[in-house]
Amino acid sequence: MSEKKANENESVVPQRRRLNLDVGQFVEHEGVVYRILHHIDFESLLGKNVESGRCKPLRISELS
Repeated sequence: MSEKKANENESVVPQRRRLNLDVGQFVEHEGVVYRILHHIDFESLLGKNVESGRCKPLRISELS
């Protein structure tokens, strides 16, 4: 058996790409495009689905 480092996790791949998280910018979450309406806190924001018009809180770590 080989030992892995404590911080290694094969299921998590870090993304080093920067996202523009300014109000009015477009982001993608789970294949759906949202326009940023409001920052809730340091970990989430409020996005408006550009197709349906529904608003949803989005975790910044899950955006692309």
